[in-house]
Amino acid sequence: MNFNLNKIVKEWSYRVHDGMPDIKDPLHMVELQQVLHERKYPRKFIETLLNRLRESEASEKAKEMGLVHLGGGAYGREEGGATTHVSKEGELVPVGDVKAKKGTGEPEDKAAAKKAAKKAAKVAAKKKAKEEKEKRRKQIYDNFEVATDVLRNRDDYDEDEIQLAMETHGHHLHQLSANAGIVEPIPREDFTQQSAANLQHAGNKEARRKNVMELLESKGFTAKRFKTKGKALELILDTITEVDKEEYDAILELINNPINIADLPPTGNLVDIFKERGLSEETIRKLMNIEPGADASGSAIGKGEVALALLCGDIQNSLEHGDLSRTGPEGEIIGLEIKGYGGRPGQQPGRGSKSNTPLGSWIGKSLRTTLASSSNLSSEEQEEVLAAFKLFGENKNNAGQIKQMKELVRILKEKDISDDVILDSIQAQLADVYSFSVDPTENRQLVNEYFNDMSMFEGDTEETPNAVCQKIKNQLIKLSWRAYMRQHNVNEILFHDTNLKDKLSKKAHPKGIKDLNYSVATIDTFDDLVDKGTITTKTQNPCSGFGLGESAPNTIAIPNVDENGNATGWTSRE
Repeated sequence: MNFNLNKIVKEWSYRVHDGMPDIKDPLHMVELQQVLHERKYPRKFIETLLNRLRESEASEKAKEMGLVHLGGGAYGREEGGATTHVSKEGELVPVGDVKAKKGTGEPEDKAAAKKAAKKAAKVAAKKKAKEEKEKRRKQIYDNFEVATDVLRNRDDYDEDEIQLAMETHGHHLHQLSANAGIVEPIPREDFTQQSAANLQHAGNKEARRKNVMELLESKGFTAKRFKTKGKALELILDTITEVDKEEYDAILELINNPINIADLPPTGNLVDIFKERGLSEETIRKLMNIEPGADASGSAIGKGEVALALLCGDIQNSLEHGDLSRTGPEGEIIGLEIKGYGGRPGQQPGRGSKSNTPLGSWIGKSLRTTLASSSNLSSEEQEEVLAAFKLFGENKNNAGQIKQMKELVRILKEKDISDDVILDSIQAQLADVYSFSVDPTENRQLVNEYFNDMSMFEGDTEETPNAVCQKIKNQLIKLSWRAYMRQHNVNEILFHDTNLKDKLSKKAHPKGIKDLNYSVATIDTFDDLVDKGTITTKTQNPCSGFGLGESAPNTIAIPNVDENGNATGWTSRE
């Protein structure tokens, strides 16, 4: 219902003879009633409004006569006293000076007067009860002993009084702690159970941050080691200190009595390992997912690095090379890399417009130089061979280094180029691609370990049409990672992933795999793991994984798993 007072008053003013509505004038009140009826206001609403207007007039008259309002339409000489007057249509009428009510023989307003008096007494009692409750609440608020009595006799008090008593009791205990210098004091007017809890939480969090900061510094994680300085530390601190007390205590217990990564099997599940030491799976995931950004040199600090450094006693932030480092049995520093799903051995080189084309890649260079230096073919014939190779490489089905290397060997052998010349050309180009040392001889020696036998380009059959591709791919994976490990003085690589089971297709790995399985590969075991298929590229097609111009493949480690998805061992680290 929309009650527009301005419009009603305007219309009412228009209808009265002098344009000035007066609630004391009965005729004016009749006009107002008519206006409200015409605007279709409910009958009950109209009657209530008119009665209130008349009541306000009666109230003014009562004040002039020294009467007080007793409730309803009753007035008397004093609060709680007898009713002497009642309001009737805006007029104050003495109780005894009214006409008899039809059919009763009693004064018409006698019943109304009794009802008004009863209501007035009820209002007075309610007011008194309210005053008493406010007085009682003030005593509970101010007096610890009163609050204690309330808590001992809860059945005698309302819920809000019990709650107030709990706050007073809590404030008293808080002040005792503040007097002892344990917590910061809180004025009573600012104190609630929640404010005390918040203050205690803040104090606990600050103490936690101090403890964790000391632990991080002892592990080599200081502000100057991060590109974003203090921001990176804040991210780590917030993640660790926001867990509940039970989880935080479990983290501290594990840090103070850590596991050693050197004692772990080469493959397993990090959730299972840390759950045995009291951490929940949720907390383990939070810690393993900490990514504080780049280090001071600009290299990204990936998932798992901070968590493993804190929770493993023999790991700390890198002292020399690798993401992390640990001390070996002879006191030597062992560089440890942490790689998640699709981790690469370093950054991809810049991909120019030529390096990722068939003739602009290192394979194309190898083909050109070999044809030019070791072939009896004319210039025109060499150009025809190069054109055919270019056409082959531009076919999307033949994209990438693996198929094109296979085609390179086929073409050169078809042109009667000797195996030694072919191998020498491949080795020379790969030594340039995977140049980890300033000494060209060292680069060439490493390449020669993996590309030294033309038999690797043989073996395709109808049953195994991609056997050669798989052999080329495996050798490239080994070479890329070995060059990286040699360049950065990395001895071990721990592969892990937080969502491996969501990223591997069922066809690629039909068994269920738990999240946070891990595999550790050393410089001595890496090649064996590649041959077994435990370490491969993210794309598991034998003929893909190395695009033209790419030397650092996206790599994953797939641990062997049992029927429950638990990682099982595949080799010894010794």
